[in-house]
Amino acid sequence: MKVLSTSKVQQIEKRQITPDTEKFVRNNGSYKIANIVGKAKTASPEQSSGRKTALISGAGIAALAAAFELNAKGYDVVITEKRDDFSRFNIINLNREAQAFLRKFNLLEEFETSVAARINDHQIVLFGKGGTQSIATSDVSELKFEGCLNKNPMKFKDLFKEEGIYSVHIKDLQAFLAQKVVGLGVRILSESEIKIVNPIEREKVSKIEITQKNGSPPITLEPDLFFIAEGTHSTSIQQLEMVNDLDDVVNNACTGENWIFGNLNYHGDKTFVLSMIITSQKILQIANVIFNAKSQVVNVAVTSDGNLNQDEINRLILDTTQKAFNYEGITEVPKVLETVKQPVHITNRIASLCSRGNVFRIGDAVGHSSPLAGLGGTLGLTLVPYTVEQLLDDHLKGSDELHSNFKTYSQAYVKKWIDKSVSIKGVIQGIFEKDQSLVLELKGSPQSKEAGNAI
Repeated sequence: MKVLSTSKVQQIEKRQITPDTEKFVRNNGSYKIANIVGKAKTASPEQSSGRKTALISGAGIAALAAAFELNAKGYDVVITEKRDDFSRFNIINLNREAQAFLRKFNLLEEFETSVAARINDHQIVLFGKGGTQSIATSDVSELKFEGCLNKNPMKFKDLFKEEGIYSVHIKDLQAFLAQKVVGLGVRILSESEIKIVNPIEREKVSKIEITQKNGSPPITLEPDLFFIAEGTHSTSIQQLEMVNDLDDVVNNACTGENWIFGNLNYHGDKTFVLSMIITSQKILQIANVIFNAKSQVVNVAVTSDGNLNQDEINRLILDTTQKAFNYEGITEVPKVLETVKQPVHITNRIASLCSRGNVFRIGDAVGHSSPLAGLGGTLGLTLVPYTVEQLLDDHLKGSDELHSNFKTYSQAYVKKWIDKSVSIKGVIQGIFEKDQSLVLELKGSPQSKEAGNAI
């Protein structure tokens, strides 16, 4: 009879792993990082001998993807994360390109069986004065970007050659990747703060102090490489004075939008996406409604007025979902599970300073754009590993092109995301203009609260 350790029993009871296979097990709540890390036998950062160390600040999808690549290249990898759990309730669509990363690290089969839901259908539905009509996805086929990912930065091709085929809960994807990378020896420190003791001197950050809220003694690292994956409001970037120039802001059709997000219960057996366009108002309104059978969640993203209170947000999420349910012939509207507390204001930017010395920005720390295209997860699992691989090759060779190559990749990463969003928005605006009998009020015109609230 196999005897399980106390820590293993505790992990099983918390449904983090199964007894025999240690396969990933999804749960309905948030994932405590401490439970995922458990008692994994990873050496503490101070005990690493002879191996180079890479420190990643932030544990988002881009950070976790980078950790796999760094670990494979022989680095001792330490990830610090301010939060104590993975709890982001948004659902994202991953394109087929993400398969290459998952297959490379032998994750694809388990990902498809335990985490991912296959998207069976994606339709654009127009709600306007003349009633409801469905637009086949073939009508927007021009939104596909043909080509493949080329490792040569000067021959960087378009990423989006296929439609998204996976619908994934962000927290499930984070927890899945975290469990697998910890199993490879990567250390994740939750509820941790970093302090850059010695800012960049002689083109290198030489010392970083890590403190944890759990009372563990502070850890001092002298990383060979330091990756900032803290998102759009990075404190490390501020500490290192790697702030963005005003010219980094990209003004386009998606800049300045306000989005709200919410989840509702869903017990259907079909995973599909409805992209809804509401043209019966003076102001264009867009909603992306994802019915995810595996996560049992309807995830709603809808444009909104920027001044909504919580009650208005709840009502807007419910009204939007009711429209989608009626379209699909579903009459029962489930209760609201979660909604954001305030609208998310969209800023499009492409960082001009992507790296400096041994410091590199990845993920949303490099740029941020509209959620309209839903490509953050796809790019995090595709471009970031390639970017890191190119970086490590240049770093090993002592290449003078290290920073220029990294900048080329990073800026292309954000630009493709923005281009995709703008292309979709352009098609939507075209539909809106064609259907709209009222005077079109685009950006720059005052948005009435009534129009922003109405669905």
